[in-house]
Amino acid sequence: MRKTAKILALVLGAAYAIGVAGCGEKEKTYDIPRDQYGFVCKPVDYGCLPRETYKCAYRILEEEYDKSNVKIQVGYGDLYGLSAEKVEEDLIFKMYMGEAGLSEPWGEHANFMKNIDGVAYFSENYLVDGEKRADGAIIYLFRHTEIVKIPEELFSKPEGELLWFIQADEEYRVAAFTVNYQMTGNKVVLSVPERYFE
Repeated sequence: MRKTAKILALVLGAAYAIGVAGCGEKEKTYDIPRDQYGFVCKPVDYGCLPRETYKCAYRILEEEYDKSNVKIQVGYGDLYGLSAEKVEEDLIFKMYMGEAGLSEPWGEHANFMKNIDGVAYFSENYLVDGEKRADGAIIYLFRHTEIVKIPEELFSKPEGELLWFIQADEEYRVAAFTVNYQMTGNKVVLSVPERYFE
């Protein structure tokens, strides 16, 4: 746990020193695609607060899915990365997905998806680059994206909200997002929660 805390402290420290725009600000309207989250964000002034360094995003790929084959494109990574010698060799991140509103610890109440090697995660292969669009919005370019299949058993109700997250241990979740779903028969329609556009 101390090793993990040290790694996270290094990353947050770098973020505080350099600074980067995130998602926020309500004064201006931005053109953000409704079928995705995290790839295009409204700028925000963090002031004296530390900037977040872990980023994640997803894109809905179909207007309607079969319940047994619901897939989204997911991007995740770090804005700055760390040199390999600063990352503990046994550091492992775990990817999960479950219903939103999970009780603590999240990992015990969600579907385990995969392990992510910590050294690889902080390498240049997982870096996230940010570009400022003409209207001021930030476009995040994820060097690593993958297709994630949502476990069929998570579609247990006519509608709901699902939580995707990565954590280093029970105390540190490094990235998370939610996605809404509506189900009719065996067909599923996904949507990005409205609060992400407010």
